[in-house]
Amino acid sequence: MKKSIFIWLMILSVCTAAHAQQLSRVDGSPYPVAAQKPDRLYLTSESYSYSQKITLLSLQGMLARTKPEILRDAHGHAGALENYVTIDRTYYNNFSGLLARYASRFNGYILCEAKTASVNVAYSLCAILNAIAVPADIEQTAITAGYTKVLDVRGKDEAWALANYGAQFSKTIASYQAVNDDR
Repeated sequence: MKKSIFIWLMILSVCTAAHAQQLSRVDGSPYPVAAQKPDRLYLTSESYSYSQKITLLSLQGMLARTKPEILRDAHGHAGALENYVTIDRTYYNNFSGLLARYASRFNGYILCEAKTASVNVAYSLCAILNAIAVPADIEQTAITAGYTKVLDVRGKDEAWALANYGAQFSKTIASYQAVNDDR
């Protein structure tokens, strides 16, 4: 029930943003807001591997800082949004093509190990290093797509990230991603 409410609130917020002339935020909200409303969302399959989803989520989040451009095909969201934004299926089953499309917008990738604390470290550093998170088992895909390694955080944990980059983290919001799940 809570998940359904959250999903519909997310859809409502995207729909509202798509009709707004200027994006706004809730007063006092610690959550960032994109600078531009989306005009096109690239729909991606839910059949991507666990590691691909880690990279996809970091790519999705990094892009959303300026303008949302990627939508995961979960629970029929695309159908609910089609009246408000163009849903593009070009990269639906083309993970490497999607990565290549955006390679020039980032400094590279942060190498991590799926299902370990290093995923949280990589996610935490994406904005600071203008990079995407890439698990080691799909590193070659990122390299082929045009990314270069910025940092290797395999074997690192949240304490390491805080000790080495804590001064650069937001002081208004904190989040934790369970490493055994891709949501």
